[in-house]
Amino acid sequence: MTREEAVRRINRAAEENLTELDLAGLELEELPQEIGKCTQLEMLVLGKVDQEKRELVGNKLTEFPDVVFQLTSLKILSIVDNQITVIPEAIGLLSNLTQLDLSNNQITVIPEAIGQLSNLTRLDLDNNQITVIPEAIGQLSNLTQLVLGSNQITVIPEAIGQLSNLTQLVLGSNQITVIPEAIGLLSNLTLLFLSDNQITVIPEAIGQLSNLTQLNLSNNQITVIPECLETLPKLKQLGLRHNPLPISPEVLGNRVEPAAIFNYLQKLRSGEVRPLNEAKVLLVGQGSVGKTSLINRLTHNKYNPNESQTDGLNITDWQITVNTKSVKLNVWDFGGQEIYHATNFSLPNAASTSWYATAAPAKTKTASNTG
Repeated sequence: MTREEAVRRINRAAEENLTELDLAGLELEELPQEIGKCTQLEMLVLGKVDQEKRELVGNKLTEFPDVVFQLTSLKILSIVDNQITVIPEAIGLLSNLTQLDLSNNQITVIPEAIGQLSNLTRLDLDNNQITVIPEAIGQLSNLTQLVLGSNQITVIPEAIGQLSNLTQLVLGSNQITVIPEAIGLLSNLTLLFLSDNQITVIPEAIGQLSNLTQLNLSNNQITVIPECLETLPKLKQLGLRHNPLPISPEVLGNRVEPAAIFNYLQKLRSGEVRPLNEAKVLLVGQGSVGKTSLINRLTHNKYNPNESQTDGLNITDWQITVNTKSVKLNVWDFGGQEIYHATNFSLPNAASTSWYATAAPAKTKTASNTG
């Protein structure tokens, strides 16, 4: 695949008056000037995601091709998986664009000229080096999808609230610390991804997103789940895992429906659910390898070189602190002799990570460490 193949495809598109042209995967370092003849083009692909192979297919472009700005009929422009660092201000000349995909490049700045693309419905700049979302983004009144994940963005501008037609907003894997109140103005939003950031507070304005079906806030620094989330009537998926929340990970599991999470929170507030702050640790392994010595060192900072073999089972309490909370670990030390091996795995729920309990015994999960 060479420049010659690209020129062949370009000439064919010009001769046959084709409206779509795919030049992805030709390892182009620059776009042939012959493309200027194809003023009828409505879709130009210089890099894409191959859905069948599930892989990126790009080129080796390091600069945004200036010749593209002659193609004023373009509606879809995809330059995925290249090495472009700058979006020229001339991007504003492509006023008919409805979709612009520049994901997986090295772009650092979104130019103010982006605001001139008034017909844009989808803008994808995922996986770049962008640090700032310009206020001009608010001028894209027809935008329905905005994808800016995997960048270096620290602030969501208030201008985001002007995108009244937005249905999907993806800002995961950035450095965002605050969700602005303006987010509540996005009344048509159905998907909001803010996972893997540094967010500490979920604002009350989130409760205004009555059409929201998916909300992902996993891997942040959130410590409180506000009641406003419980007012979202269409919410089907809620991601809150890996936050410093005083809630068992099982409650916030990937397959747990929001209604179940909210039901649990309501019981917690009413006192029906009380903090237990207990867990169970199970040590199994061959005899005379040091399981008991390890436990003694961890729990009492003591070591006896003449420690005798454990006969049967010993249970030791170990008090630790997790997220400023005192937690009691019930450490189970099984004898390592062969006669006890069957008991190591015959006890269901032998190790628990449950942090809260209801009136009925909580169902637990099994985990083990060998030593």
